[in-house]
Amino acid sequence: MSKPSRYLVYTLGAIVASTLSVHPLVAATFFTEGDFDAASGSTTVIDFEDVAPSGGLTVLSNPTPPSQFSGVSFGGSSSESGFYVFSNSIAPEFSASGSDVLVDKSGSGSAIYAFLPPDVYAAGAYFYSVNGSNLLVSGPEGEFEIESGSFFGFVEKESFSEIKFTSVEGGDAVYMDNFKFTNLKFEEVPEPSSWLSLYSFRLISRFLFWATSGRTSIS
Repeated sequence: MSKPSRYLVYTLGAIVASTLSVHPLVAATFFTEGDFDAASGSTTVIDFEDVAPSGGLTVLSNPTPPSQFSGVSFGGSSSESGFYVFSNSIAPEFSASGSDVLVDKSGSGSAIYAFLPPDVYAAGAYFYSVNGSNLLVSGPEGEFEIESGSFFGFVEKESFSEIKFTSVEGGDAVYMDNFKFTNLKFEEVPEPSSWLSLYSFRLISRFLFWATSGRTSIS
């Protein structure tokens, strides 16, 4: 093969190689449950069901010992009685799926803390405020302000241990439903397009070698 032909092959190789990529998980935040589920894979769901009696509520211990559900410890913003699980029939407007809800009713600045078990890489939930005020979510990616009734979640490359949800704009209660988390650690895997690009490069290289060498077959 002549030098110009070799240079052409190498150039094409560099161009195609630059398109080869993996699809690494990057630290990310998700504002919809569907996007979070797609990114996080299989999750454990805590819906706080069967904690409160039908049509009633259950007062939870706070702040110590924290109240545990599926290995996640939840706490409120005050040591006073103000941390509950409400039956869905008490506050259906604050339930994402008709299940019972976790509530902190400590007045202005109410908050719910979620202390995660070891090796959690993704976590999220639906959040509501009693007067429709926004909520502040604090987690591994910093702080984010979200609207009441929104889903919010983090998906991370490294495990993390805590998320905090605080009412802002004078909200006097925070409601949580369908808390999700996963212990799955995400691996970097080649995208299907990477294999296609590599195959295309091999075909182009073989064709150019055949075209410049006088061969009659590119197999």
